Amino acid sequence: MTDAPAQGWGHAWPKPVYWVCYCILALILAYVLVLGWLRPVYLAEPIEVIPGVAAQIEQKINPNTATWAELTQLPRIGPALAKRIVAYRQQRSAAATQPAFATPDDLDAVRGIGPKTVDRMRPFLTFEDN
Repeated sequence: MTDAPAQGWGHAWPKPVYWVCYCILALILAYVLVLGWLRPVYLAEPIEVIPGVAAQIEQKINPNTATWAELTQLPRIGPALAKRIVAYRQQRSAAATQPAFATPDDLDAVRGIGPKTVDRMRPFLTFEDN
């Protein structure tokens, strides 16, 4: 008898068995990567979250004298609402000798400002004369 070379793939296992092993290894790798990616990260110390631009306010803002650009530093106050505050203030001060806003609650009269917005602005407002 002659020794004929083996036909086929030339390895110990058939080709489909290798593909099944590769697929199982790929699934295990994907599982480990996803599990590591989705695992929550625990910090040694909690991070203090300071909302929005309000953290950048260095001094309190007087709504009776502030420009609309200064008013936009307040939480929840954009350019349009700041301009409405200035317009309301000018309208009120033209008709009266006293300031338009004596307390934070007086800002509630401006269209677009409600009690929640007033509460968020309250720590950053002052009504003292400069």
